[in-house]
Amino acid sequence: MLDLLTRLLLFRDARERTLAAKIRRVVPVERSGVYLALGESVGLCIDSLSQAGLILVSSDFPPKLKGGRGVWPELTAAADNAMHAHSLDALRFALRGDSIETCTAHARLVSTATLQGDVVLVLETLDGVPRTLPAGVSVRVPAEDQFREDVTPWIETLTRWLERALVMSEDDASIALEAAMPELSRRQKRGLIELVANEASHSLCLRASAGDLAPLLEHAASVDRHQRADALLQRRRQVAEAQLRRERDRVERAQRALTREEASAPEADRMRRQADALLSAPRDAVRCEAGVISVPDPYDAEVWIAVPIDPLGAAIPQVAEKLYARARKAERGRIVRAERQALMAKRSVRLAVLCAAAESAHDLDSVAALEAELMRLGVAAGDVGAAS
Repeated sequence: MLDLLTRLLLFRDARERTLAAKIRRVVPVERSGVYLALGESVGLCIDSLSQAGLILVSSDFPPKLKGGRGVWPELTAAADNAMHAHSLDALRFALRGDSIETCTAHARLVSTATLQGDVVLVLETLDGVPRTLPAGVSVRVPAEDQFREDVTPWIETLTRWLERALVMSEDDASIALEAAMPELSRRQKRGLIELVANEASHSLCLRASAGDLAPLLEHAASVDRHQRADALLQRRRQVAEAQLRRERDRVERAQRALTREEASAPEADRMRRQADALLSAPRDAVRCEAGVISVPDPYDAEVWIAVPIDPLGAAIPQVAEKLYARARKAERGRIVRAERQALMAKRSVRLAVLCAAAESAHDLDSVAALEAELMRLGVAAGDVGAAS
């Protein structure tokens, strides 16, 4: 996460370059924020990821996201309807809530942080109820008098505090920060105290506050791109791992089901032997009683085989033919189950290899290769949201 001073500097630069420009279009970006296209070659990107309302000026107009349903594209479309062709009348920052307010004459779009550090986009229009992204999140938008247009005094105060904090203990730096800027939230204070330990970030912020914003903007854009790429990679990897787990569970369930079917399947050899005994038994050796035919075993004269009469009243040749048919069916079923067991075993081994590969998939190429292997196995791989 970028520190408070960096975000204030970015906000100041964005306000100077975009205020009073006409909004040409509002489009969604990366399922995490919105992009306000302004003028001919400049736009304002408001992020709703962990940057706590990071705002960047960009000359690259991002493509409008294709697909997707729900509150997020609806909120963006509503912002486009309300702010299109209107001038950007105000761009203001609320320090206490880590909030950025973008206003036209007919609507205001607020990016504000929750107590947990998540960021919510809130759209308010003159003729509609407020909308939020993510949906259903309750967040307190700072009061009107807490928003400020000029952040220069805060930047100067923070710069002086940073210069002093470099030679202070953590406790002394915390006390000095509380005295210098009591309006900071606890999370902001904690982030700035942690920043003291990173002298490289200090010098970057101090140089930028002195008037050189180019290195800071380049650094912020690089961090933003890296975090987006890393978030995309993690989402794709998590989706692939979840799909692997589901497919392994499905294969294991199929293997258990095949094992149960095999255990409960009728024995083809036994039914075929019963039919042979019925057809080979002498007439005087056949005993019929209580719906059962008892005949000598043609392969062991000392053993008698009891065969249920199915259907009742059927003749011996008819009972034998039905037994032969059931034996053939049982044999076909055994062959099919054996083939399916072999396929499931082979698939299980392949999935185990892919699970091991997923654990070491730490770059985009390896995750893409994992998704390709899943698709070869017939598993729907990838994530529409992540891919976008």
